[in-house]
Amino acid sequence: METAETRLLESFPVQLMLHITGWLPNPCAQPEWVVAHSSGPGGSIEVELYAVQEPGEICIQVLAPFEVNIPLGPQPEGRLAIFLNGEALPTQ
Repeated sequence: METAETRLLESFPVQLMLHITGWLPNPCAQPEWVVAHSSGPGGSIEVELYAVQEPGEICIQVLAPFEVNIPLGPQPEGRLAIFLNGEALPTQ
């Protein structure tokens, strides 16, 4: 992963989006993710991002760039901690 930034979409209610760029292990791999929300005051969003490839697929072994937008849902009131693969992202 090279960059990860939180973006606010101009909608009502305001929606959060996580924009990520980086490198996949090969051109046959695809980025996939799981998003988990914790509720209550001082809530957090945890995103697990990983690469998957079809089993047995033969592919050239060269890095491939990727760019994804991961929807995180409506922006809650107050501070929100966002974690990507266990690391905290800077808050806005």
